[in-house]
Amino acid sequence: MKAITFKGNAFEYFKIWIVNILLTIITLGIYYPWAKVRNNKYFYSNSFFDENNFDYHATGKQLFIGYLIGVVLFIAYTIINEFFPIIGLVLFVLLFISIPWLIYRSMKFNMNITSFSNVRFSFDGELKDSYIIYFAYPLLFLLLLASLIFCTTFFDNIIVVVGTIITTLILYIIAFAFFSMKSSTYLLNHSKFGQGKFSTDLKVSKFITILLKTFGITILSFIGCTVICTSIFYLFLDSSNIINSVMAGVNDPTRITAVILSILPFLFFSYFLLILINFTAISYYIVKQREYIFENSKLDEEIQFESKLKFTRLVFIMATNMIAIILTLGLAIPWAKIRYTRYMLSNTYIKADNPKEYISTTQKQSAIGEEIGDVFDVDVAAF
Repeated sequence: MKAITFKGNAFEYFKIWIVNILLTIITLGIYYPWAKVRNNKYFYSNSFFDENNFDYHATGKQLFIGYLIGVVLFIAYTIINEFFPIIGLVLFVLLFISIPWLIYRSMKFNMNITSFSNVRFSFDGELKDSYIIYFAYPLLFLLLLASLIFCTTFFDNIIVVVGTIITTLILYIIAFAFFSMKSSTYLLNHSKFGQGKFSTDLKVSKFITILLKTFGITILSFIGCTVICTSIFYLFLDSSNIINSVMAGVNDPTRITAVILSILPFLFFSYFLLILINFTAISYYIVKQREYIFENSKLDEEIQFESKLKFTRLVFIMATNMIAIILTLGLAIPWAKIRYTRYMLSNTYIKADNPKEYISTTQKQSAIGEEIGDVFDVDVAAF
């Protein structure tokens, strides 16, 4: 197996990134589609496998129409929701109903404008399947959850309340695992590379196991961080004086402010640990889900994939990226993105004899769904 390599560098990308930001600000957002194209082209063209690179074929003009429609719709929704809440609610419902269409159009467009070694990707999924996965299943879960909560309102019993919380958590885990499995299967089984077809065989039980382990790691991490913070508070700080000052200064904002300032480093440290818990959970879930999906996916039953991400390494990269971005007031964002991308791609392995054998099957796609979804922050990823 060979890994995908990324040849981009932080300084080179920084120049693209800073120009994109300045032009987007100067043009009041109009330049955003062209900025997105420049950004994607850089990352795609610097991603190589077996000395051949990927490419991004969209143009700013293609994306601009959809982006403009999305901006107009967003502004109209904001204004209408402010002055006519009922109509705003109706528009929100319509937006919610359109999410499966946005995902469907986004997949068709994004796959079609992506190529490797001059061979295009494509997506041949059906819109009805998108509505089943991204609308019917979530709606069914929400109705089931609402019914469960409604039924518990007739009981005034702590056991019933606790039972409802546990049942809700179990239902959430099962529903989320089922949704992840169905979404990944839909996106992968309908993706193509030239005339080659991707396929995957995923089990919901594996997704449930990954989620349960993620919850377990999160709880253990939270307990560990609580112990650390409590120990620091009582061992290294004058805890009794702080508590007495808070109790005595309930009606004295100046005294409370002084206490907060005195323990500010401790508060920042505690907050950082909470963020670290979040990174830990996210990293574990990404690593294990990606690993499972890759090892159970193929291209034409011949080309195999493997993910070799390390959980602890990903946590370290995410945490240090965040620290660097904060300390540089955002200027380290290009470095962080390059670093993250390089790690993700260098641990993506493909077993293929000759990818060039696949024949390109291209067709024009509209970018409207992609850009409207971009404005309303609608996105989806299989892995």
